[in-house]
Amino acid sequence: MKRSELAYRPDSERLFAAVADEPWSLFLDSGGWRQGQGGQGARGDQARYDIIVARPNITFQTFGLRTLIRQQGRAIESREDPFLLLKQYLGRIKKNDTGLPFCGGAAGCFAYDLGRCIETLPAQAADDLPLSDMAVGIYDRAVIVDHQRRQSWLAGACRFAETAANWPALHALFSDPPACPKAPFNARAEVKSKLSKVGYTAAFNRIKDYIRAGDSIRSTSRSAARRILRDRAGRPAGVSARSIPRRSRLI
Repeated sequence: MKRSELAYRPDSERLFAAVADEPWSLFLDSGGWRQGQGGQGARGDQARYDIIVARPNITFQTFGLRTLIRQQGRAIESREDPFLLLKQYLGRIKKNDTGLPFCGGAAGCFAYDLGRCIETLPAQAADDLPLSDMAVGIYDRAVIVDHQRRQSWLAGACRFAETAANWPALHALFSDPPACPKAPFNARAEVKSKLSKVGYTAAFNRIKDYIRAGDSIRSTSRSAARRILRDRAGRPAGVSARSIPRRSRLI
């Protein structure tokens, strides 16, 4: 395990800007940042850790029963249980003696449909978007921001040789990250929804029912959001994927 201190910034978006445009970069935002007048910000009392990862050593993408594994420029396909594959590639977990919540490991997206790999479920909806059921990377280092102690760290498990070799460059990268882009949130094409007001209300009420029943903590309609951001001809509406969460952090 290894860690090196970085300059603390109340808004971790500045640190994420260093790798935001890279594939497989992730920003686990504690959600406490709020921008006020004059660009000044404040944090909620319950928000503590932000975690930023990028440049995974291994990636996993699962489509149905197939998992594509990429490592060091090579790709293999497996039909094994994706959860067991992650456990296998993670190997023996090293003791974390850094005092930080995360120094490397698996991070990414696990879709609800991934459950079909471990149990038989009814197929009630059409798969209308070519999205993977699992998109997870194994990362050997991470940037950890502790907002309670007002400290930031570059931390690593150092399971892969390239982590130590690239450490000085990574520390320099996050020590002087670029400024966050200030491009306005604009759609350059007409925005259309495929849901009527009645249909949207019904869908929203179903989500609230799931939350009340304890089946869900937070829900969103990813497919609906993606469709809304496309015009009738199927062209992107000019809204980048990154700009949507950036805008929502300021609301």
